Amino acid sequence: MDKLDKISVGAIILLGICVFLFANSFFAEIERNRKIQQVATTANSAAGNTEIEGKLKLIRNLIDSGSLDKAEMLANELTKKYPYEADTYILIGDMFMRRQDAIKAVHAYKEAIDLNPDYLDKKTSVYQGKKIKVAVAEASENV
Repeated sequence: MDKLDKISVGAIILLGICVFLFANSFFAEIERNRKIQQVATTANSAAGNTEIEGKLKLIRNLIDSGSLDKAEMLANELTKKYPYEADTYILIGDMFMRRQDAIKAVHAYKEAIDLNPDYLDKKTSVYQGKKIKVAVAEASENV
């Protein structure tokens, strides 16, 4: 091996070490941000959880009883106060389905799925896939 080969091997090893260190710090930063976000979400959900759950239950009861205008007003308040609460968008979609407006229901369901993709996972307790599939089918018929 001549001098140029030794320099090339050394440069490749140095480059590999630099890439490894950069990737390691990059992924550590991503993990740190994820943990910070998770702690913030947990703190926010614990503080407002009882209020949100109570209002969500009230909205469900209003939808079931047919008081869609009151349910819509309460749901709009809730989305303004807690814009990242996915359950509210599911209820808004349910409300639109009761009004037979499948296109608006699909948009509300899409917002909910963007916030919580578990609504489409059959293995979770919050699975809403069948309801969403029906809404999409009805919306595609109306288009």
